[in-house]
Amino acid sequence: AFRNVLFPLGDLLKKTSDYDVSDDDVTKSHNKSVRDIANEAGLPTARKRESMGICFIGKRNFQSFISQYLPLMPQPGNFVDVDTGEVVGQHEGASHFTIGQGAKISGASRKWFIVGRADGESNNEGTVLVCGDTHHPALYSSELYIQADEFNWVGGILPPPIG
Repeated sequence: AFRNVLFPLGDLLKKTSDYDVSDDDVTKSHNKSVRDIANEAGLPTARKRESMGICFIGKRNFQSFISQYLPLMPQPGNFVDVDTGEVVGQHEGASHFTIGQGAKISGASRKWFIVGRADGESNNEGTVLVCGDTHHPALYSSELYIQADEFNWVGGILPPPIG
């Protein structure tokens, strides 16, 4: 579905109301937003609220949906606070979560966020590390490993190595 989409969308804003268009820092290209263009084109999604979830599966249970595509049955395990090592809840399978996602922990008195799996554990093993803040250092990374030959370089040539 995304093979014909080019990112980023140049200087376009998601919606005009994100910024004051009279501000000197905003160029003329910001006078129209992606939402404005979608609205002018009569697209039904132009006025839909923003979604941070996996919206293409519709109104289905995510865990049930994703389990259909996993090679092994997910194994239940514990949510563990990355700072204290304390077990703060249980889950039905580590493969149901992505880093940064809100962890829905039954009975929790605060909001938790997925940090990752315990060191040495595969996707199917049980311990999922969580933290209690969206700006926790465990949610950030100083490294990124990619296979450059698996990207479609829109500019036509591979960029030079960094650093």
